[in-house]
Amino acid sequence: MRKLILSIFTSFVLFFVANAQNSYTINTSSNTTINIFTPDTIQCVVGDTIHFILNGFHDAVEVDQASWLANTNGTNVGFNFSSISMGGTGSGTIVVDS
Repeated sequence: MRKLILSIFTSFVLFFVANAQNSYTINTSSNTTINIFTPDTIQCVVGDTIHFILNGFHDAVEVDQASWLANTNGTNVGFNFSSISMGGTGSGTIVVDS
């Protein structure tokens, strides 16, 4: 009986450890002639938090899939963060929900 309870408890703890939420920070270049996100790619899951630190004339805007695939500005369907140089706060945070 003890082994069964210990096994169930261990499985329960491992489930929550494996599903721990992560936090990422994405910075942008302060160079006004190039727009670079660093890092340029992250692997995230639902519940993860992403912080944007925006410098220079760079923004971070959520667009629809068609716009993303076509590499166009497209339609804003979610967050829209701008740098201070662009009249924004220079930062923004999202929690991945899907």
